[in-house]
Amino acid sequence: MSKTDLENLLKVVVASAQFLLKKNKEMYPIGAVVNLDGEVLLAQPNLSLAHPQAQQVIDDLLIAFRKKAEKHEIKATAICYDGRVSPPGKTEKTDAICVELEDIEGNAIAIFLPYKKGWLRKQKYQQPFAFTGESKIFDINQIYT
Repeated sequence: MSKTDLENLLKVVVASAQFLLKKNKEMYPIGAVVNLDGEVLLAQPNLSLAHPQAQQVIDDLLIAFRKKAEKHEIKATAICYDGRVSPPGKTEKTDAICVELEDIEGNAIAIFLPYKKGWLRKQKYQQPFAFTGESKIFDINQIYT
């Protein structure tokens, strides 16, 4: 997996999240994949409800991405959602764009971009931070057997 693929994937979902937050002051979870040709494609699950809970959208994205991984159609995924986190060294939680990235090699990382809501639909973004994530999409044992 190319570092560039993950960076491109991250750029697409963060830009989409920032656009949605600016436009709507909120956002539903969004997803994206890198296909085998290296293209970043935004993904949206088939939603059966008009206004599903955020966790349901995340669960639907996980299911859809697992199916694509099992069929060897993708090599990386991103699930992006609006959350609340405590930045390193702080105890108070703040709003954040949260992105869970994963690739076919089993690498998983969670990246957080904290922000504060401002006037006129403007967000003030703070320093991003990251942690090692949990593999949820690509099961190495299943992918290569």
